[in-house]
Amino acid sequence: MPPTPPESPGASPWRFVSPAIFTIPMSFAGLALTAQRVEEASDLHATMSDILLAFAAAALMAVTLAYGLKFVRHRDAVAADWRHPVLVSFFAPYGMTLVLIAAALQYQQAPLAHPIWIAGTALLAATAFATLAGWILHKDLQPAHLLPVWFLPLVGPTLIAQAGVRLGYPEISATALAFAVLGWLAFLPLVLQRLIFGPPIPPPMLPSLAILVAPEALIFISWTEVNGGLTEIGRLLFGVTTVMGILVLVLAPRLLRSPFSLAWWAFSFPIAAWSSATLKYAAATGSQFHLQAGRVLFVAVAAMTALLTLRTLHAALRGDLTRPPA
Repeated sequence: MPPTPPESPGASPWRFVSPAIFTIPMSFAGLALTAQRVEEASDLHATMSDILLAFAAAALMAVTLAYGLKFVRHRDAVAADWRHPVLVSFFAPYGMTLVLIAAALQYQQAPLAHPIWIAGTALLAATAFATLAGWILHKDLQPAHLLPVWFLPLVGPTLIAQAGVRLGYPEISATALAFAVLGWLAFLPLVLQRLIFGPPIPPPMLPSLAILVAPEALIFISWTEVNGGLTEIGRLLFGVTTVMGILVLVLAPRLLRSPFSLAWWAFSFPIAAWSSATLKYAAATGSQFHLQAGRVLFVAVAAMTALLTLRTLHAALRGDLTRPPA
């Protein structure tokens, strides 16, 4: 789990709930959206995606309750999370989850998707700008604080376009995409420089390196939505997605040897995004190779998500998720 400010040993366990729990419903929602693409490509009934969407909604309610209790009982700890240069990034997945759910609902339940998209867009935009402003004004930032999780608030807003265009908000969608592209281009060189030349990443946070593939995948999907189909720049974006995805696969054996923490959920969502991008590219080009690759990635991330769910439930029952950091 990402580092948290030290607290007194006798404090209520809810004080130690990390905002990293917001990556759990985000991962389920992202997987549900990817499952929809698999079902469309395979002419299957939307059973699998509906189940995953229900899991996403249930997980969102559970983490809202857990962190809501922390907010009610320990607002000082919530404020400390918000001021933390790394933990603040984990607030963005809440709005990202809402937008992903709206994207999954936009075809079959558009009247329900609309208000969810509006709420998610407003929350995600507020979180992204507040986080970026906080980093700009934060005078104690160190190179060690710069981690791939920073891409969550920086590139997360590109999800707005995945449903926004079809719901009738092309300008907002294009603006969100522009924000994400700017954040990606500005921070990718900084993150890579920190990873190569900076201090080692704490072992519990190593799985979050998988986030490196998420910005390119999400920007590619949203780019095709905003532009109404595959363009030459879209092909380039997908190529960069593939390169970063292969890099993550090369790093995977080392990343998966790290101790279990909530940061492992940061591994699930990016691979789902890569699978979704690959399936979207296959649909646009008719490539059978990319169709099969997208399916393989989906099966892999679905298996990983099932394992992460079991590990997280086990940790929750043991009380590991509400214990102070070592």
